[in-house]
Amino acid sequence: MKPIGLNVKRIYTLLFFLITATLLILILIGTDIYTAGQTLQLRSFSDGWMQDPGESYYIDNLKCGSFKTGKGLSKVLPAELTDGDAFCFSSQNVNLKVSLDGEEVYRFESRKNLTGMGYGSKTHTVGLSAADAGKTVTVQYWGVYEGGSAGKVYEVYLSTPSDYYRYKVSKMGMPVLFSLLTCFFGIVLILIHFAIRDKDVLPFEVMALGIFALIMGIWLLVDTNFLQLMTGSLYIWRDISKTILFLAGYPLVVFVNSMTKLRRSIYVHLSFFLSVGCLAGILIARYSYGIDMIWSFSRVMIVYVVLLLLLIIIMLADNSYYCRMLGTKSTFRTFYLGVTILLSCAAADLIIYFMKPARDDTFGGITRIAMTVFVVLMLIRFLTWWTRDHKEVERDRFINRALQYAVSADTPENNIRSMIRFLGNEFEARRIFIFEDQKNGKYRGTYEWYAEGHESIQLDMLYVPFKGLVDELYEAFNKNDHKLIITNIEDYKTVNAAFYNVLSTNHADNLVLAPLEVNQKLIGVVGVVGAPVKSLEGIAEIISLISYFLAQLVLQREEQKRMYYYTYNDALSGAMNHRAYRKFIEQGLDTSTAFGYLCCSLIGLEAINKTRGYEAGDRIVVKVAECLMEVFGEENVYRLNGTDFSVFGFESEEIYFENDVERVKKLIKEKEIDAQIASLYCMYGTKNLDLVIQRVNDRLTGKA
Repeated sequence: MKPIGLNVKRIYTLLFFLITATLLILILIGTDIYTAGQTLQLRSFSDGWMQDPGESYYIDNLKCGSFKTGKGLSKVLPAELTDGDAFCFSSQNVNLKVSLDGEEVYRFESRKNLTGMGYGSKTHTVGLSAADAGKTVTVQYWGVYEGGSAGKVYEVYLSTPSDYYRYKVSKMGMPVLFSLLTCFFGIVLILIHFAIRDKDVLPFEVMALGIFALIMGIWLLVDTNFLQLMTGSLYIWRDISKTILFLAGYPLVVFVNSMTKLRRSIYVHLSFFLSVGCLAGILIARYSYGIDMIWSFSRVMIVYVVLLLLLIIIMLADNSYYCRMLGTKSTFRTFYLGVTILLSCAAADLIIYFMKPARDDTFGGITRIAMTVFVVLMLIRFLTWWTRDHKEVERDRFINRALQYAVSADTPENNIRSMIRFLGNEFEARRIFIFEDQKNGKYRGTYEWYAEGHESIQLDMLYVPFKGLVDELYEAFNKNDHKLIITNIEDYKTVNAAFYNVLSTNHADNLVLAPLEVNQKLIGVVGVVGAPVKSLEGIAEIISLISYFLAQLVLQREEQKRMYYYTYNDALSGAMNHRAYRKFIEQGLDTSTAFGYLCCSLIGLEAINKTRGYEAGDRIVVKVAECLMEVFGEENVYRLNGTDFSVFGFESEEIYFENDVERVKKLIKEKEIDAQIASLYCMYGTKNLDLVIQRVNDRLTGKA
């Protein structure tokens, strides 16, 4: 039997991805991004800025609407400048210019983009030299759109550009790392989706979860401003950050819906139109009404998140109600844990934000960690399913194949044989057997399959008692989930000596047993002998499930026997009837070999029925049939009508046939029954059966 369990190659692939992610974390944490901060030549230049004499400002705390319009903030450069120094700072959604002693040396102005005039954050470096020492640097900045007063300049330093960039990257390190990890695990989930052929067996929509994780990872990464800093591009990342988040709701709902029992499509439809509708709304507001996304994004996003959460809550409540009605367990424990962690961390970030309103590139760091944890938890749930439920899926597939064999033949009898032959080969066992209740306190072997190189133990000749053997096994079945595993029969020697003797006599070293039950009544047992020890547990699970279908096949076989009996047997005498007679001479009789033909006609049966009653006449019919079947066999005697029987004999020589004829005459005479008997033996068969029958009838009536 092929091992039922994990696909090792796929597990290795997942482990490879996890190891790669761990390595990435260690590399990023262990490199000089975090240790090099000790050698950076950074001089803070944020404090001491002035607009009017006597007024000193900390520039990081000033939004462009916090001071007089048209006047810049000024500060004198220190005397320790070198030729490699630069005036370094970051800005957010402001236009600006930098002057030295009144002479403009740098200007930046935003241009229109998909989201409006905003650009998010940008890093600036204005080159200086030793000759600029003592000069006054002036920064003027204003909102990128009319009425815009939230923009600012922050993180102002004097340093080399390379040191400033390294400083910025080191601050972004952890947020960037967890954003990348979220993207990474999203890609892993998408690859898993494509790696699995049968998508229906998955515990949830892996592709939807992967897309959601990838979208969130990209958005969180863009929100760190890392990509803006590394690429120097502003507007492409600005456009992505203000639009891609609206696409995350649809795959999230698809993913959550896939874990529910009902999987209602209405929730998927609503989430799709919600995502598309909100995205279309801010784009229409932007291009039809000129509303900058600085104004519309946060407002529409609040509506979007509230409606999305409401939709998910309704979906989960619907699923919970349905599960309670069915009495089944919900599969959302891991999901609830991940969501709880995510919401708790988001709340912590909001508290930090309100305690420290100056938002920088590291804002939301705790939420980024939580998002990675959420995706990892769902990935762990998938791995748990793979290591636990994948085994059940493979087992079910195996059972389905076995059931195909169970219906592949034309009769229940052959179906049973076909199934146990398939099971024996797949289990790599030496023997499979079935014992059935004989209704006499004993169980007889009825079916046997044995591997090539082994011999039959002639189960049809083997009987075992119910009391003291089968009854104890049945009790063991009920205690062990309707299965019994005997890894070593020597361990069973003291448990049930009679059973041990049966096993040891037939050279069984291990055994798996399961009951055949119908309406909780034991009708037989099925056993597997000599399978690999490592497979016994899996075999026991399969046999305990398949035993139900085997029991049904046994019932079908018995029903078929009853139907066949009533179709081809005479209800009174038990002999074969006229329909069976016609079928035999048309399909079953080999007229090319020797056979004998006999007719028996009862005399005076009608008179007996009239004078002594029909019951007396019926007894005579039954007695004659018994005499004929005793001599020629049940399968060769046919009652053609009320008084006539036809019989075939297949003795190898005429003398034997004639002896049987004389014997049956004697038996009928001993029972004091009047009957005429005529016969004919065809030594070389016949080419004209009708002629043989006619000659016997002529002898019966005295015409020959």
